[in-house]
Amino acid sequence: MTTGMLKVFKSFAGSLGEDVQAQLVAKGMTTKGPYAMSEVTYPDKKGADLTISTNIIFDINYSSNAKYIGERSFTGGVYGRMYCAVMTVGMKVYYKMLEPMLEPLSEEKMWIKKLDLGVQEFPFTYAMQQERYVTGSDGCGGYYYGWRDTNTYIYDERVKIFSDILKGAYPQIMKTAWNYLDTDEMLNLKLKSQEIRERKRY
Repeated sequence: MTTGMLKVFKSFAGSLGEDVQAQLVAKGMTTKGPYAMSEVTYPDKKGADLTISTNIIFDINYSSNAKYIGERSFTGGVYGRMYCAVMTVGMKVYYKMLEPMLEPLSEEKMWIKKLDLGVQEFPFTYAMQQERYVTGSDGCGGYYYGWRDTNTYIYDERVKIFSDILKGAYPQIMKTAWNYLDTDEMLNLKLKSQEIRERKRY
């Protein structure tokens, strides 16, 4: 995942947490968060009956045979070479109901459910910034020059494609969350959680 793609995902994850919380409130539950699991304090764990965690796993691959398609100048007179390649993105969503006092130390999960969004394939273009370098001497005090790729992307279509993938998946992720977060089941899990705490003496 590129830096740009990671920024898109962080924004997406924040919206997802807030909207799952809104679903719980709409079903009559009292909530707190959303938090990263590492940020949940001990008093919050102790005061919570259940913790809901949504995890998204990506499998992102790129074709190794990128095709050169041309050269062009970009803003500021930066020179770049354009390439075309293929990106495949697999996406799985895991919905987890956790016993907050015992997770992650004892891995006490009340249930785990999965949504497999499959694998999609997309062609994309990108441009690498060029640098001028000396290829040799002409024997008279002059030099021959060439151009080569640097490690700097000056154009990368992957960020937009990844953003579109997340936008397309969002409604299905939220619909599945709504179906999984059943009020009656969560009340039963709350009782089970209380029994576990009693056994563990929390």
